[in-house]
Amino acid sequence: MCDTNSKIDSNMSHPIEVQMEVHEAKYPIGLEPQSEKYIKLSIKADFVGIVDIPKTIYAYSDVSGSMSDVCNYNRTKQQHINHTWCNLLHYIADNDFCNVKIKMQSFDDELEEVIPLIRPTKENVSSLTEKVNKMRPQNSTDIGMVLENIGEINSNQGKSRKYFLMMTDGEATTGIIATNKLVELL
Repeated sequence: MCDTNSKIDSNMSHPIEVQMEVHEAKYPIGLEPQSEKYIKLSIKADFVGIVDIPKTIYAYSDVSGSMSDVCNYNRTKQQHINHTWCNLLHYIADNDFCNVKIKMQSFDDELEEVIPLIRPTKENVSSLTEKVNKMRPQNSTDIGMVLENIGEINSNQGKSRKYFLMMTDGEATTGIIATNKLVELL
């Protein structure tokens, strides 16, 4: 085994310690050893935290009719998606250092605001999850409408980083339905 240690600090405010170990591969009895080696790399650094740049999540939740289909654990697709959104909201609220705001819209053949642009906190997360759990399946799926909305939002300049999340179970059934046309919207 070869062991290499180094400390990198080249004018960084947070030093990084790197440790590298080169090991010979060990073989069970009966197998012929070959000249194989592997490297174990350990990196230790001070916690720097998440950059304090504001982040905005634009969330789109499919509420088309097919979301009423029952799947795993005798739950509907809508129940699974709602549960996932609620977990995301709780995570953001519990980790307020993330500096994240979220706006959620449901979609079928129309876009409908579920949660206005807001920063989830421990104080408001219950009311936000209540809104999420009121989403119900209906109508057709217009994915093109969502992608067009994302394009409009993304073209506007702003100081926050933008992230777009869309949860859906299937294919577009209304509006733009050709896959190649949907891809062009990205």
